[in-house]
Amino acid sequence: LRQEEETVRKALEPAGTADDEIVKGYGIVLRRQDLWTLNDQRWLNDQVINFYMKLIMERFEDIYIFSSFFYPKLLCGGHQAVSRWHKKVDIFGKRLLMFPIHLASSHWCVAAANIVEKQITYFDSLQNDKLCLKVLQTYLMQEQQLQA
Repeated sequence: LRQEEETVRKALEPAGTADDEIVKGYGIVLRRQDLWTLNDQRWLNDQVINFYMKLIMERFEDIYIFSSFFYPKLLCGGHQAVSRWHKKVDIFGKRLLMFPIHLASSHWCVAAANIVEKQITYFDSLQNDKLCLKVLQTYLMQEQQLQA
């Protein structure tokens, strides 16, 4: 554990360049500048969120978490824009689907679709986004129709 703590401490130091690669995994590279977002009073970026979501999926096989880039693409381009984003995953075979959402590049929230209970919940400490729920419900219904 001490070695891991030392690695984290060094990664968060201002020494080195912002572009230094610190961690690679899950098709994601975390650079020093990404890890700096973990310091006080900084805003988390997509790379850190997506990497952590991959760690969660590795631990819990019945959960699928979409990339943080998924929702804005779905919102702007509709189902067609994201129809191939998870072709290798049977999303309806999972217990829970999660959608991390970065609002206005300054605030993170998440939506979760409980497949077993057929319920979508939106978690946001600042607001209730009914549009998000409708967009995700429509997307999941379209996906289910394609699989039928």
